[in-house]
Amino acid sequence: MNDKKKIISKNFLQNINHKTINNKINDDYLVSVVIPSFNQDKYIEKSILSVINQNYNNIELIIIDGGSTDKTTSIIKKY
Repeated sequence: MNDKKKIISKNFLQNINHKTINNKINDDYLVSVVIPSFNQDKYIEKSILSVINQNYNNIELIIIDGGSTDKTTSIIKKY
């Protein structure tokens, strides 16, 4: 990680720490999680659940499927 990214990451974490009340982070920041997928029916549900089960609530999950021909899309549609 270059120095500029380290500074941005450090500042971001410091801002989050200032918004912590009773050891719980306020949901002021939207966190976007992007999962690219192509024929990942063995792994996609575990990935989705990993995001859904986070303690932080203000999360958007974006799954970009590249035209899967296995069961990936049917698993994604469950959520």
